[in-house]
Amino acid sequence: MGIRQYGDDASPSKKQRQRDKVASSTSSKLGVRICGMQVYQRNSGRFICRNKYYGRSLTVDGFRSTIRQFLHNGHRLRDDLVEPIVAKLQKLCRTLERQEAIRFYTSSLLVIYDGHEDGETSAACPSSSSDRPPPKTNANENKQKGAPSRTSTNCNSVILGEQNVDVRMIDFAHATHSGFGDSCVHVGPDSGYIFEIGRASCRERV
Repeated sequence: MGIRQYGDDASPSKKQRQRDKVASSTSSKLGVRICGMQVYQRNSGRFICRNKYYGRSLTVDGFRSTIRQFLHNGHRLRDDLVEPIVAKLQKLCRTLERQEAIRFYTSSLLVIYDGHEDGETSAACPSSSSDRPPPKTNANENKQKGAPSRTSTNCNSVILGEQNVDVRMIDFAHATHSGFGDSCVHVGPDSGYIFEIGRASCRERV
């Protein structure tokens, strides 16, 4: 997330390398780039996987097409997921607006949704450690990480009555706060990060 991709402690050479990555990717134009994605395809029972190198190569149009691909399950575009994802982003934005003297440099957003659709029951209820849970689909903006595991112990819970989506901030290696004792102390909320989340929540982006 963001156009600044290095921490306060980065060396001059590291700062330049990260600036070059921003300049040559969608980070410079959109303030965000995709650096990892897997999306479950119901028609084949497989996942489409994309890595950070794929994300760096995307144009603005390619970024938008990839977001659409992330929301497509092989049968249809899951446009029913847009509202819950946007709501999560807006809630996160409001939370960050209340945070003082913290910066989330080089951190990422992990977006997850359930591969099963509303009213759909999985072929078999997970009943032992050898049974597989319903598929999860995730996209990671800025860094590539695995999605958190969420398994069910109740057979009825795999019948989805509402959209199960999650948006999480991850990758805090270069985050800083006034209480950390870092040499560089920032004042006020992280306006840059808040601005980029606000842009990401626009319907036109999705």
